[in-house]
Amino acid sequence: MRETFLWLLFAHYLFDFSLQTQFMSEWKQKSHYIMFVHVIVWTGGICLAMKLLSIPIQREIVIMLFVVHYLVDWAKCEAIKSGKLTPKGIRNLFLSDQIIHIMQLIAVLGSIPQ
Repeated sequence: MRETFLWLLFAHYLFDFSLQTQFMSEWKQKSHYIMFVHVIVWTGGICLAMKLLSIPIQREIVIMLFVVHYLVDWAKCEAIKSGKLTPKGIRNLFLSDQIIHIMQLIAVLGSIPQ
């Protein structure tokens, strides 16, 4: 189970950071379409990892992955755009964002039939 989680975590960081272009990073704060593309790429990446790990891909899990990631990233972008956050506040927001995404991966693990 730990190895499976580590592979999911690797996929998360690959698709949330490494494969997110500078354009996407900047414009997802300004465009729901760009945010949609980022979240589709991330969700697809997690589903690809699930497929490679032989984790059943359930519609409810895919919807949860997409909706939660979209809402969390959108809220983070809105908070940053407000200009009211200190550097420490931005760091804490980023950490909260990552904790929520890791909780999503734990939910994926919880969906694996025993």
